[in-house]
Amino acid sequence: MRYESPWPVAAAAAPQLSIAQPLCVDLEASLVKTDLTAEAVLLAAKQRPWMLPLLLWRAIWGWANFKRRLFQLALPDAELLPYRAETLDLLRREHAAGRSLILVSSADERMARSVANHFGIFDHVLASNGRVHCTGAARRRAIHEYLGKRDFDYLGTTPAPRRGTSVLRATAKALRPHQWVKNLLVLLPLFLAHQVDQLAKAGTALVAMAAFCCCASAIYVLNDLLDLENDRRHPTKRRRPFAAGELSPRAGALLSPALCSLGLAAAARFVSWEFCGLLAVYVCLTTAYSVFLKQKLALDVLLLAGLYTYRMLAGAAAVDVELSQWLLAFSMFFFFSLALGKRYVELSRRKGDSNETLPGRGYRSEDLSLLESLGPTSGYLAVLVLCLYLESKPVQELYANPRLLWLACPVLLYWLTRFWILAKRREIADDPVVFALKDKASLASIALTALIVLAARI
Repeated sequence: MRYESPWPVAAAAAPQLSIAQPLCVDLEASLVKTDLTAEAVLLAAKQRPWMLPLLLWRAIWGWANFKRRLFQLALPDAELLPYRAETLDLLRREHAAGRSLILVSSADERMARSVANHFGIFDHVLASNGRVHCTGAARRRAIHEYLGKRDFDYLGTTPAPRRGTSVLRATAKALRPHQWVKNLLVLLPLFLAHQVDQLAKAGTALVAMAAFCCCASAIYVLNDLLDLENDRRHPTKRRRPFAAGELSPRAGALLSPALCSLGLAAAARFVSWEFCGLLAVYVCLTTAYSVFLKQKLALDVLLLAGLYTYRMLAGAAAVDVELSQWLLAFSMFFFFSLALGKRYVELSRRKGDSNETLPGRGYRSEDLSLLESLGPTSGYLAVLVLCLYLESKPVQELYANPRLLWLACPVLLYWLTRFWILAKRREIADDPVVFALKDKASLASIALTALIVLAARI
């Protein structure tokens, strides 16, 4: 008997293995880059959350019993799991050379057989079976019972620790810091009220924005954990850290509540309990969106648009300023257009017939024409609301040269029209926020609008 470490598994390791001896392959330690049991728990929590207490009760009777019931309830799709390419290359070479391959796993045999059937290179499967938990001494006994006194090679004793820099990089990516730009809306009420020069309020607003960033990242992590299979079917989202196996689902299960707790604690300590309550409502709404509302046709985009407006309401509460009703109306139409644009971009990049459904969403390819009609219309209504607001009394009182603000209208019309034309051409690969951060014309439009507002104040 000889045990071979899978780290690294490379062509150079092949000569060390004897073709005459069977090769036992540890599924979790050498072949797959994720925690199968954790993924099954997340899938069960998403599909049948009411069954989780019963699953925990099963654990009292042993891990084998627990995993049998767990993988009966929720079986991750073997075709979508993140596998180690170097391990697969080695196994395929060994299989082609006539080597007998045995897949060994601590997961339930339903999961292990699903993986074995997917690749079609394994001769036998040894896994937990509801009575025996296939780890440690039990695993060694199972191998010896199957092979008898034959010598064998073993691939996958202990995985090498991940490098700290790669883990930090993957964690930072999972937090989606580029999406924090949305939380600048928390600062907007203070800016529009012309109270930015009040340092105490400005500091409070910045803390409020930071609290929103923490809670938003917590929900992004939760969303990625609950949406693993859908992300793996997506051309770009499959590169997200959890979907690609760069981060463990267990790490995400700790990271999400930690970030949320940090954000709520900062809101309560440094802003106000009222703002903390609004932030808690935001967490509940975004959690509901991640769990099931994003699958609801039309309701998902309404909620997305509403969450943008909600940020401004929370920001106004944080610094105790009044928010214009015109601004709320403008933001609802404008962000509804962006939410529709997000779905349009996702749907237009899918290939298939008109009845194909966007994974994890309630839209089909045949909805494209309606979305490309509703999206620009909503955006142009936002511009109309802005025009009406510019003639209102508060604008005349707040700005020294209010007529200059009319210059912002053609800038906004330009950006909206350009965005939807590029979306129609399928030249936008990201959601509108990411697109705006990368696109030079968008950045120029934002800068020009800010200059117009500043000039109108003088």
